Amino acid sequence: MPGSGCAPRSRRTWKFWSVLSAIVLLIGGFTWYLDSVESAPVLTVGGYMGWWYRQDAMRQVDTSADGGQQTTVPIRLHQRQGFFVQINNDSRWTQTVLGFGRFAPQTLASETAQLQISVRTFAHDFAGNPLTDRYSLPVAIPPGQSRYLRLMWNSDSCEEKGGVGGLDQLTLEVRVGLFTRTEVIDLYEEWALEGTANCPPLTRS
Repeated sequence: MPGSGCAPRSRRTWKFWSVLSAIVLLIGGFTWYLDSVESAPVLTVGGYMGWWYRQDAMRQVDTSADGGQQTTVPIRLHQRQGFFVQINNDSRWTQTVLGFGRFAPQTLASETAQLQISVRTFAHDFAGNPLTDRYSLPVAIPPGQSRYLRLMWNSDSCEEKGGVGGLDQLTLEVRVGLFTRTEVIDLYEEWALEGTANCPPLTRS
């Protein structure tokens, strides 16, 4: 029939442009997704925070110098110590805290044992008690929500008398959407341990 050869060619052309358009849309959508995830604001610290144990909270000393803040407690040798901070997710994506990021400091003071990190398993609210709540990892923080993040350690050895070691930022491994990234979170003050008179000098074998 006259013109019958044009129909298959038109269908092939239509399929080609349909597939090409779908590929372009997929690439554009993935590029948007990747850019949106990468540009999502990191978790921030703000709100309620404090030393975990009452004996530390009662002995903390808060100082300010050169625009910086520091909260310091004495090292309690061979005892458990720690603090908690409120972390906020101000992005449009759920952010899941997986643990410490690569190259994160592993100690608070130079001679304290390895830090242990965990996150409150449910949303921050002022009615709850952060000291009695359940903490775990990994923990997801939906957009616009907050959690408490807890750092704990055993002070198995200590700074020299008068010496101070502290931590003023956290490096966390966080999953945002389908991707995992490292986030550096400013604590806005230094959490520090101070050597005490009854702290024996460190002996090395």
